[in-house]
Amino acid sequence: MSATVVAGNAEFADALATALCVLGREEGLALVEKLDEVEAIVVGLDGKVDASSGLQTAVRVPQDRLQREMDARARGSIAND
Repeated sequence: MSATVVAGNAEFADALATALCVLGREEGLALVEKLDEVEAIVVGLDGKVDASSGLQTAVRVPQDRLQREMDARARGSIAND
């Protein structure tokens, strides 16, 4: 799982991103919704992308494209960064 957090303070955003990865998608995004001026994007191990309410209209990831990229990485066609 990967989490990106947008907040007014970089240290807080970094710590919260780590917490989201520990909490998991649902519980982590529920926490973000309770915080003022904080937004997040979460990418699960399954490739599903979720965003907090303030970013849902700003984030668009075509799921079919994401699946093709994940399949290519699994085959070794794309180098993992």
